[in-house]
Amino acid sequence: MKYLLIFILILFFFGCTSSNEKNMPYVNAPDIEKNIMSWLYYDRDYMNWSADCIAYNEHDSVITKKEFLKQLTTGEYIPVRLQSKDSTIQYQLAIAHNAEVGNVIRNKAIAEGHYDSMRGMPLPNFNFKTISNEVINNHITPQKKYVINCWFIHCKTCVAEFPQLNALVDAYKNRPDIAFLGMAFDRADSIKAFLADHPFKYTIIPNKEKYLMDTLQIMGFPTQLIVDSTGHIINVYSNLNEMKTALKKL
Repeated sequence: MKYLLIFILILFFFGCTSSNEKNMPYVNAPDIEKNIMSWLYYDRDYMNWSADCIAYNEHDSVITKKEFLKQLTTGEYIPVRLQSKDSTIQYQLAIAHNAEVGNVIRNKAIAEGHYDSMRGMPLPNFNFKTISNEVINNHITPQKKYVINCWFIHCKTCVAEFPQLNALVDAYKNRPDIAFLGMAFDRADSIKAFLADHPFKYTIIPNKEKYLMDTLQIMGFPTQLIVDSTGHIINVYSNLNEMKTALKKL
């Protein structure tokens, strides 16, 4: 009887320890899906869509990032970011109760799933002409990495990021192995007139609406890509801060 009691106490102790050590959410699921704005703020502050992650389904089983994004595309789940003792990014799927928020998450996950599938793929038709008629491809300038910004003149969010993007060009001016390209929908003459009042230090590639929309299937603007020295896509970023963090590792 004495040993049985000790065994029960050991089970109770380790059971409590395991429960206490389980990673807790940064924000509880009901607070994430109160309304669209609560989700948008949460998405901004806690989601890192482009990063590798550890993901759990609603039954606490580990799933791949691909499966995690696939489940989110159903609109039936919300991603709950878990606190971590190290640098790993962890999410738990939770059942969505707000259909409107679930649909917004669904659309986001569809785009991010597509971007995730582009990782490691060669950048299609890597042969571009700038507004100055300079030809850029990974044969003329081998061993160069490219940071690509996808934008268009009438995208207010795109233009609002110009100061940050210009600062990046300045910060990496001593890195000749990194080039910054801006792929835009618009014609060269329209862009030149626009840039007279909106300075942008990226090398601009005009007339790329069809390429961006049909070939790359970019689903939101601005979007950023980083391409390695072999012409393969390292990653795609819908969030500028995520791209800036990745750029520091090049």
